[in-house]
Amino acid sequence: LIISALILVVAAISLYANLQKVDTQFRQLAAVVARSYSQAIGGMREWNNQHGGVYVPVTGNFRPNPLLKDPLREVTTREGVRLTKVNPAHMVRLISNLLTEEQGIRVRITSATPVQAANAPTEWEKFALDEFVKGRKEVFGVTGAPDRPVFRFMVPLKVEMSCLRCPPEHKGRPSDIRGGV
Repeated sequence: LIISALILVVAAISLYANLQKVDTQFRQLAAVVARSYSQAIGGMREWNNQHGGVYVPVTGNFRPNPLLKDPLREVTTREGVRLTKVNPAHMVRLISNLLTEEQGIRVRITSATPVQAANAPTEWEKFALDEFVKGRKEVFGVTGAPDRPVFRFMVPLKVEMSCLRCPPEHKGRPSDIRGGV
């Protein structure tokens, strides 16, 4: 009976240790996947920024961004095609909507001083933004109820050289932290 109890205790400890290891590996794998998405979105965002925005056709489903203050927000080609400019932040929102619908991945831009109230940071995002000020390159973790855990990953959004033509509320010195994605 004592040997059986000892084997049971050792097996329980081993199971617990293995479950902890699996949990750690899951979080690391999730961070690798999130990092990949983050780098891809950051590259697209920078490409858009380097081009001063990109134009796409206006359709019944795609309307001009009312928040974009640009005299060339809407243009019409010689052929009569109406185009609207998509800036980097709006492009990230559009990509986020697509990723959320198709893959359940939510991407958003936030800041301690958001231009739009809807982009105000959550408590977890405030923590991550504070960590970026301290020099962290990324912050990730699991939040939510035990039966509905949510993996969160955030990287700093820095002022880039190509941002120097951005609206005044977006300007800053290159490498200043403007927020997070």
